[in-house]
Amino acid sequence: MKKNFYNFAKQFVALLLAVFLLQSISLAQEPIDAAIAGESWASVKANKEGRLILLYYKSRPFNYLDDYARQTGIDYEMVNLFIKFAKKKYDVTLEPVWIELANYEELASLFPNVRNGTIGLPAISATPQMSQMAQLTRPYMHNKLVVVTHRSIQKAASEAALKAALKEATAFFIENTPAADALQKLNSAWQTISVANSEILADKLASTENSYAIMPLYDYFVAVRRGLELNRQAFFEVPQADVAWWLPKKSDWVEPITEFFTHPNFEANAVFLVKRHCTIDAEELTLQGASPAGEEKASSEEKPTGTFEFKGTNSHFWFGLIAVAIVVVLIVANRSIAASRKKAAQELAMRKKKR
Repeated sequence: MKKNFYNFAKQFVALLLAVFLLQSISLAQEPIDAAIAGESWASVKANKEGRLILLYYKSRPFNYLDDYARQTGIDYEMVNLFIKFAKKKYDVTLEPVWIELANYEELASLFPNVRNGTIGLPAISATPQMSQMAQLTRPYMHNKLVVVTHRSIQKAASEAALKAALKEATAFFIENTPAADALQKLNSAWQTISVANSEILADKLASTENSYAIMPLYDYFVAVRRGLELNRQAFFEVPQADVAWWLPKKSDWVEPITEFFTHPNFEANAVFLVKRHCTIDAEELTLQGASPAGEEKASSEEKPTGTFEFKGTNSHFWFGLIAVAIVVVLIVANRSIAASRKKAAQELAMRKKKR
């Protein structure tokens, strides 16, 4: 009996976990066609509620899964702050609909066809080419390309010394990126190897002696935050356009998004999130001192507005807690029943002996 119950308990827990995972997937994603159903800000404001479509692909530090498989990142947390901001300023309740895409190419090809209540994530460099495809928000983070090497290549004292050190090195790169173009211009490596994404690139760089890469500065900070030992070189840095969100060309959500990005507390929030998901040393990524004229600059020491608590995370916590409580109750109930049966059997046996 006891063995059967534990088997039942295991099956029940497995069922709860399966339901939990299915619920998480259904909450986080909807079919791609839902992107076309983005509502106008005018209708959302009039109805006091609506959906916010978020097209994204996983990319640190913007949107990724943490060690507990929970969605997080600069953009993820910033979206939650925007939802709280919309509730406080406009009394509007927004339902976020996260639609995960495979990569940047899929997002870029899909985005020109969407309309209104949609935001393209992760944030991207606000280049003139991007402004032809989408409306770009005010930037919230600096960016540039930097040369990063395996620790076996010491920090060079001059451009010439660095270029000489890289001649016998292996270079890693991601195809069709500004970093790949910059690598071609530097053209120092004796061999180049393509990798799929920035995380693989950083891992390869940290584990391959006499290797280097050109990467966005935020990718370097993320690699350091992950515990990788790399040398950032001081030469051949390439400035890039600052990082911004992107909206459909004819979207009327520019109104609340602009209000959010120009709020006096926005800069402190952005600084907090950049440092939280890169490293505390990522000061040069932040837009300190970039507040518009007439606005009081928010201190980077201030705690960001909002509590950084997410509906998904909290609901998952309570769901798991309830599941554990149910299992505990079942175990206690089963033991109580088993004890009652045992006692009844003992009493019955004693009666039979007396007879």
